[in-house]
Amino acid sequence: MKSWGKFLHLDPKVPAKKLHFFMNSDFHEANKKPAPVEVEEDDHGLIEIPNQDSFFFQLTNSGIFVTATRRNDLARTVDALPLANIKPIVKTKKGFSGGLEDQGNFEEGFCFRVNAMGGPEELIWVICVEDLKTKDDWMT
Repeated sequence: MKSWGKFLHLDPKVPAKKLHFFMNSDFHEANKKPAPVEVEEDDHGLIEIPNQDSFFFQLTNSGIFVTATRRNDLARTVDALPLANIKPIVKTKKGFSGGLEDQGNFEEGFCFRVNAMGGPEELIWVICVEDLKTKDDWMT
């Protein structure tokens, strides 16, 4: 699974009003260069960074990797969440719980939550993607 999305880490100690999506500093660098003549796109979306809070997410057998750009993803991995750290996922009639929860659909995007452990602390990622199908694909 691969797609563009935005994300934040939830911290129970920080009031929700003060939480913001991470900003992709590579977006501003990319916009300093002349724009490509054609908009390049493939099955996973745009090749260029869509906006200042978009990152490229990739799910592999070992984890979820967040890269700043698709052009040089090995050099610009900004975050990673090993699958082994994600809490067990329980599928119920109402959806998922445990390591994966639907957060709803908002102006910011179609969002889901990944609950994991990072040592003694709980890690909570909220990931928002562009459309409902992409969210459903990620959650599945």
